[in-house]
Amino acid sequence: MKLEDLAYAIAQKVFWELEHTHHFVVPEPIRKEVLTTIRSQLNSLIK
Repeated sequence: MKLEDLAYAIAQKVFWELEHTHHFVVPEPIRKEVLTTIRSQLNSLIK
C-alpha cells in the first residue's frame, strides 16, 4: 500500500467514525477538500 493510499484510508476512517460513533456528518464538499489537502501535504506531514 502506498503511503498516499494509507493517508486517504485513515481520513476516510475518521469521517466514518465521526458519522457512526458521534453522529456528526461531514458534508461531501468538505470531505473532498480535506482529502485533497491531505494528499497535497503528505510529504510535509511525514517529515
